[in-house]
Amino acid sequence: MSEQLESQKRTKFEPRVARAVDYVKDRWFPVNPELLELIQDQIKNDAYDGDFPRFVSDVRGDAALFTYALRGVANMLAEEGESIPSALNTLEIFEWAGKERLEQVLMQAGNGPGRHQIQDADELQTRRFHEMVTSVTTVEELSSTYGIDPEIASSSALLRQLGLALIAWNYPGIYEEAVCTLQKGENLNVKLTKKLGFSPFVLAIKVFEEAGVSREMCLRMGMIDEDFETYMAQTGYTEGVSEIVEVCRVGEALARAAQGDLYPDAAEDWESAKGVIEKRLGEGGVSRIFERVQDVVSSYVTAMPELMEYAVPEEILGYMKTYEEKELKEGNPYLALASPNVARKLHGVYADIKGLHVDQSVLRALVHEVIPEAGFSGGCAYTPDPGAMILVPQLDFGTLELRVARPVDYSIVLSEADMVAIAFQSEDPVVHYKMSPEGKVITAIAGCLGHMRKVGVLYLEIPDTISDFIGDQKIIHFKAIRHAFTDALMLS
Repeated sequence: MSEQLESQKRTKFEPRVARAVDYVKDRWFPVNPELLELIQDQIKNDAYDGDFPRFVSDVRGDAALFTYALRGVANMLAEEGESIPSALNTLEIFEWAGKERLEQVLMQAGNGPGRHQIQDADELQTRRFHEMVTSVTTVEELSSTYGIDPEIASSSALLRQLGLALIAWNYPGIYEEAVCTLQKGENLNVKLTKKLGFSPFVLAIKVFEEAGVSREMCLRMGMIDEDFETYMAQTGYTEGVSEIVEVCRVGEALARAAQGDLYPDAAEDWESAKGVIEKRLGEGGVSRIFERVQDVVSSYVTAMPELMEYAVPEEILGYMKTYEEKELKEGNPYLALASPNVARKLHGVYADIKGLHVDQSVLRALVHEVIPEAGFSGGCAYTPDPGAMILVPQLDFGTLELRVARPVDYSIVLSEADMVAIAFQSEDPVVHYKMSPEGKVITAIAGCLGHMRKVGVLYLEIPDTISDFIGDQKIIHFKAIRHAFTDALMLS
């Protein structure tokens, strides 16, 4: 994009953007009042003396407060004739401005900057807030895998959300119309640009430009959309920015996927975000992110209780059930070899694995339906305590006739050692045939839990009339159940 074209573009947008900046800068969007009160109390009690990083970290705990404070200290510096060096990132701006200026901005905020109260949020504003939390949390979790400081990356994620938040709160009718009429293949930012005459990114950039933050700095902080990528590349403002934009887009895709009824392309967003997250964080990455989202959301429960409805969105559960159930079942190679009755019950178990947490009802189905159907009378699941080098019984079920569920030492495994300890060190299931105290022949099978690493042992017993033979079908069923246990317990 040539400088002339860029200049024409800015001139075209300038009047509308200027009016919008004047309109939103004093109205802003609402903060968490409990957090603001806590920070103001800490300031009054000099609790941040000698701990400026904690001060900034607390401010970052709320998107509205963080962006308001950043604009406030920039304004203060501009009024004092101080030019903010373009090379600074968001956190360095606070450090450069100093603790006193930040304290002054926050104390001047009173009960909250702007004219909005968080408890007055409508549904779309609440959901916009959830998108912001999800996006920022995702970026925090992923940033280190991109070689980016998590605080800098998450600050950029917040700033990229600023324009949408300001529009949602200050142009709610336009925002609602744009969201509710989205069609497949349409982009919300593009649709709002057509309706307003400027994009959410441009609005956010102009808000900070007016406060004395250079456009170059805004771009380097990730406040960029497709319209500015060519401009950024031609002017050399690319170092480190592409990684920030990339990780932020992953977070934004997951946030849209979490609001599947609003975004027609949510399924595609889910697939793309999930692919990146699992590649970088492992199979439990998405679950970990939403556990953190729940933690953040819980701090708003008093001011915005409706937010909890979206803490773990049903849309995400639906996608995870659709995609992860298929992946989990396809990952269990013994399902296709199991008897029809056992296979049917295992398919039912996989249909109920949600992927976000260990579901006790899934474990109950395994223990009370699948295992008896496969002919096993009882068993126990063990997990290791590496410090004590023992296997600890975590779940025993049915009737155990050959053993009592107690800890098993695996520090030294000899040929005569407990079969559970031997199984923990073995790649293949261990099979023993023994006589119970009542004189019945019992077959015991123990095998290691975990797909990529050993995370426990599953032990099962079979009342068997043939003491020197165990059919291949029983081994197949044991392996299928062991695999399902690992999946249900969300073990790797």
